[in-house]
Amino acid sequence: MGDNSTPDASKFSKHRGNNANFGKPKNTLSRGAKDQLEAENKAVSGETETEKSKKALLLAKLQANLDSNKAATSEKE
Repeated sequence: MGDNSTPDASKFSKHRGNNANFGKPKNTLSRGAKDQLEAENKAVSGETETEKSKKALLLAKLQANLDSNKAATSEKE
């Protein structure tokens, strides 16, 4: 009775074992439907703040590069 080498089966839940429970698969949109929905949402709301800031940084960088090239070419003349 005091032997603990064989555990009591009532301590373990039944039907759990080593089976993985992945649950019900989620419904997902196809890639084409996602792209279409994304395009519609973007048309309604316009650019995001992140896109606007990235574009502004790129324009500033390009303008600085253009200005430095103009200064370099005017010094040669």
